[in-house]
Amino acid sequence: MSPERWEEIKEMIVKKFPVEYQGVEDNEDMVGTMEVLECEGPIGTLRLEYVTRPRDAQQRTGGAYGKRVHESERDEDEPVSNVMHSLNIFVWNEEEDDWMTVSPELLQNL
Repeated sequence: MSPERWEEIKEMIVKKFPVEYQGVEDNEDMVGTMEVLECEGPIGTLRLEYVTRPRDAQQRTGGAYGKRVHESERDEDEPVSNVMHSLNIFVWNEEEDDWMTVSPELLQNL
């Protein structure tokens, strides 16, 4: 997910729902940072984590198995980004007393 799309989603969430927490945290499981937004949504407390981390060498070069199908369509002068971005969405589960993973399509229905 692009940083621009993340900003759009964040803006939408902040306008629609009361934000309980917003901040940047170090990700203990991997190198990188994690921007966190927690709010009270229609299905309960939501937690959105926008993770930014460096790509490893295999991810930058297309992996150990050679070229991908559409790699020849890529402009050779186009730089490959050295960072990866991902969005993780969770909802608080009272019974389990833990965060439960939710599909990103949930954001389209909010």
